[in-house]
Amino acid sequence: MKTCTKCLRSLPLGEFTKVWKDREALQPSCKACNRAYQREWNRRNKDRRNARLRARYKVQSAAMREPSRRYRQKLRRAVLEAYGGICTCCGETHHEFLTIDHPNNDGAAHRKTLKGLSIYKWLKDENYPDGFRVLCWNCNCSRGNYGYCPHELP
Repeated sequence: MKTCTKCLRSLPLGEFTKVWKDREALQPSCKACNRAYQREWNRRNKDRRNARLRARYKVQSAAMREPSRRYRQKLRRAVLEAYGGICTCCGETHHEFLTIDHPNNDGAAHRKTLKGLSIYKWLKDENYPDGFRVLCWNCNCSRGNYGYCPHELP
């Protein structure tokens, strides 16, 4: 039995929180008094509490973004599969290396019109229009930088 310093009730030791998780020392006040104090503190210090929660969110934001990341990966894979799922130049099939290509070399202008919308989301919403193809990053970058892909050379 231990006496709470706030409510002055004599309570079993299970009604007190440990000071440190690896020690046997207990808080001087009981769990109920600690909860009441915490509620009152949160009410009086709403801005301070919110700042602390925002800081914690920055640390934990990766885990919070995980569902969105999975959705984008699933969407990207679905679009790549809708356009064949294979590089039309070299035959690469690993989806990690594949991307969507604008064969008319107007990709930059088209992306500007999307205003932040993902090309993959746009393609799905437009029901996978013609005029796009799948290329691997190497083939796509080579075509963008040099105007040709080494796989196309004689």
